[in-house]
Amino acid sequence: MLGTRTMACLFEVISNIDVAHTISILQSVGHYSHDLQSYGAVSTPHYKVALLSALNRLNAESRVNFCSEVVRLKGTIRDFTSPKYKFTERWARLERSLALDGYGITGDTIVSTDPISEQLVTTEGSLDNLIRATKVPEASDIISLIDHSAEDFVKQPPDFNGCLGNIRTALETLAKSLARLEQIRLREERDTSKWGNALSYLTAKKFLSEKEEKILASIYTLLSEEHRPIRITEEEMVRFARALALSACWLLAKKGLA
Repeated sequence: MLGTRTMACLFEVISNIDVAHTISILQSVGHYSHDLQSYGAVSTPHYKVALLSALNRLNAESRVNFCSEVVRLKGTIRDFTSPKYKFTERWARLERSLALDGYGITGDTIVSTDPISEQLVTTEGSLDNLIRATKVPEASDIISLIDHSAEDFVKQPPDFNGCLGNIRTALETLAKSLARLEQIRLREERDTSKWGNALSYLTAKKFLSEKEEKILASIYTLLSEEHRPIRITEEEMVRFARALALSACWLLAKKGLA
């Protein structure tokens, strides 16, 4: 499924082209756009709000079909966009956001390239609520770090170091916060201000198994080290590491609710 981030990127690509063309694209994927037609032929702020809302209401299949149609009409949309460099920037963001969702552009359509990342869209979409449900005081900060990580990946030019740094900090903060909650529950005082201490404490208290501790430690190391990818691109390596970190955050949050 294409997430809300990708739909926002699609919105950026088409929001300034002719209204009639935008409505035509929506209708081509079976979306009735009477509400958009009521705004007239000129792209106004109110129309743009309605357009973004319409895109976010599309179901999973319609989102993919809509994106494929935008890809097919790339040249036409570029012609209608002024200045042209804005289209180039927005298109680059769209491609990287699609990559986070597990999709790539092949020819004039989009194809699923990474089923794991595609599944993580659902996980990432529900992760916010899951983290909040743990009742950790730093929940908002952790969620913000995850969002910043994605933005660093898709922005033009991308900041891959920032992407991994933010998701690593989110993972570390979540582990430390859960360790502090355990201490409060057990009425203990331990130094869990460092990543290693927090993991060791959670394992000692049976919050994590030893295997889970090793997995989380390995993911953290992967996020921390400088990588020199072999046979894969830096973008692919960063996306892979971020996906692992999201899964690690999900694991910690689920255990925090157990």
